Amino acid sequence: MNKKKVFIICFLIIIIALIVFLSKDFIIRKMFISKLENVTYDEYIVSFVSNDINMGTYYYKRNDKYMTRNYNSNNELYNFIEVTDIKNKKSYTYYCDTKEIDNEKVCEIIEPSLGWNENVLDMLKNENQQEKLSFRYLGTENKDNINCYKMIFEDGTGWSCTVYVDKINCVVIKLDFDMSKIMKEDELKNSEEMGQTINGHIIWKYDWDFELKQKDLFEMYK
Repeated sequence: MNKKKVFIICFLIIIIALIVFLSKDFIIRKMFISKLENVTYDEYIVSFVSNDINMGTYYYKRNDKYMTRNYNSNNELYNFIEVTDIKNKKSYTYYCDTKEIDNEKVCEIIEPSLGWNENVLDMLKNENQQEKLSFRYLGTENKDNINCYKMIFEDGTGWSCTVYVDKINCVVIKLDFDMSKIMKEDELKNSEEMGQTINGHIIWKYDWDFELKQKDLFEMYK
């Protein structure tokens, strides 16, 4: 093989490697869209924590029920459950202490998806965003003893969102919104005092229970 052919082959290899490198995040972005769009579970419980404050716990069973229990300001669960009866197309409030049902009404129900993945899907697709978001895949990281995919979205203003996705179950377990560079000092101070941010960050965490260990929280279903 003469030098000219060797040069051409090496040049082509370099070009291909460069194309792959430059399109790496684009390819990975499309891969995550496909992964998250196709995640389905028949039954699960997930708890939502915002800035270390318990917000709510949700139970879902496909073609059956979707139930919500929220926390009050004292970090205690309210004594009622908001129920969406998917099977019978109605919703109501169930009071745990009295076993009474209130606010019952008929509703046209669409099966809820894993809505906790939808925020990330929107960012991956650049949907519902005023500004297009850049994307970088940051590899894997252990977060709360869970092996996660890690990625970051940025809009060019200083705002960013770091996302952690459970590598095995492919569900979002943490969203870290960095607001520190887009808020003024007094705004940051006020938001810290009101508990809206922690060191300029808004942090959402999702604790997934696929073994239904917390099912007792939804006693009406037992």
